[in-house]
Amino acid sequence: MNIFIVLFWLVALLVVFAWVLYPFIMSGLAHLSKPYQPIKSDGFRQDTFLPGISVILPVFNGATEVQEKLYDLLAQEFPSDHMEIIVVSDGSTDNTVELAKSLQDNRIRVFELPGNQGKSLAQNFGVAQAKYPILFFTDLDSRLAPDCLREVMPYFEDPRVGCVGTNVMFWKPDWDNSGVQSTYGRFENLIRKSESALGVLISLFGSAFAVRRSCFQTLDPDTGDDFIIPLDLALKGYKTVFADKAKVFDTWSAKSLRDEMRVRRRLASRNLLGLWRRREILNPKCYPLLSFSLLSHKILRWFSPFFLTTILLISFILSFEHPAYLLLFIAQIFIYSLCVLGLCFPALRQKIPLLGGTCAFFIAQLGMGWGLIEVLRGLRIHSY
Repeated sequence: MNIFIVLFWLVALLVVFAWVLYPFIMSGLAHLSKPYQPIKSDGFRQDTFLPGISVILPVFNGATEVQEKLYDLLAQEFPSDHMEIIVVSDGSTDNTVELAKSLQDNRIRVFELPGNQGKSLAQNFGVAQAKYPILFFTDLDSRLAPDCLREVMPYFEDPRVGCVGTNVMFWKPDWDNSGVQSTYGRFENLIRKSESALGVLISLFGSAFAVRRSCFQTLDPDTGDDFIIPLDLALKGYKTVFADKAKVFDTWSAKSLRDEMRVRRRLASRNLLGLWRRREILNPKCYPLLSFSLLSHKILRWFSPFFLTTILLISFILSFEHPAYLLLFIAQIFIYSLCVLGLCFPALRQKIPLLGGTCAFFIAQLGMGWGLIEVLRGLRIHSY
């Protein structure tokens, strides 16, 4: 029984560390250590460093939003002769291509791929067509502040910087009465600021971010971009930084609470697979702080569904010997039962916002666990 007690608290500590303690640790380290400072050339001015930028926009059946997105990009406060927008229709079956081409602007270039090949391959195709040294990846749903590109570009004056993430703020979706998605986005951005200050930023939101084209590596079809690109750059010695003033507004990709499981499954599956192919970055001798960050911010979170299951099982075993663990077991059953009721009866989530947040966390755990199991089974996700 002593072994089970040690295992129970060890696993519980891992969960608390990943979701609660890690952000405080990184924030503290960022304040105590000398933060990252960009290298600026003589006479550097933030408003004058403007190399050309190629915006890569992969689209699949985006007829309802593609023109609005293009208008948003065209409204950027950026010299028109230093910017191009590459629209890649990934086998769209609606009139996405026609609508994109109908906008008469020489900055827009529209391409059409045969069949739905997946976001990563569409991005690779767009990069192959790009003519400028900075690539800016963005999604159809996101909207950029007018000065977003100008706020991103100066970071590339530092030759050590290979990727720049933006400050993505999520609108509250109609189904999210608790506001947990937008809160989660703010929580993640706070972590990213600390990681950026320490030079170990890896994870970004895919809504909008920029990459130095000279160090871009072709994406695998079954892994993502916003996590894998910074990983590849870190292995090459480049830094990823967080541009706090580069504002982007987006809606969380899940269309409902139940759809959140699908989103988490996709993210966990594609990102874990990509990290496994680059597992040398987890060597603490070569990448001490970076490997610590990846283990804490990513790996422990991905495995938290199995940790929570272990905690439930061990508390059940210990409940026969220790009343305290019986209470813990009953408490877990009670919380999980409430989550199931919240999923079955959305009206309960509307009345009890805290229940909505708990349900979102519960469904995210199911999705991540599902994604990890699929990776182990050899299944691959190529498209969104």
